[in-house]
Amino acid sequence: MPYLTKTELARIKKEITEMINKRKDIAARINAAKEQGDLSENAEYVSAKEEQGLNEMRIHELETLVRTAEIIKEHHDGKIGPGNKIKVKSGTRTEIFTIVSPEGVDLAKKKISYESPLGRALLGKKVGNEFAISAPKGKIKYKIIKIE
Repeated sequence: MPYLTKTELARIKKEITEMINKRKDIAARINAAKEQGDLSENAEYVSAKEEQGLNEMRIHELETLVRTAEIIKEHHDGKIGPGNKIKVKSGTRTEIFTIVSPEGVDLAKKKISYESPLGRALLGKKVGNEFAISAPKGKIKYKIIKIE
């Protein structure tokens, strides 16, 4: 069962609305391409139909996620859980991560899934805890500095 915080649920519902609204634009592109005649060699028609399929598939995925997800509270009890922002130290490097659902992952913004190796290792830990995870280059040791 997937888990979502209220913040993630709101973001997903917004994305569903945007994709539903996008249907009109895609349909207009398909109709315009149909008016050009022969559809067998019409790149615009093929492109619009592919976009329509991807859009509908994403809507279905997100609606299924919303229907099946368990909404969880963001943890603020001193233990790491979904929704927490965590500051960790590894060697001389300090990094800040946010624990999110797999659907909320954004590595550029340091949002990691609670299902990732680092995310799983962080769950339930407290400030001051130390732990290590296995990586392709070997074990990486971390120390938890701060939890928000």
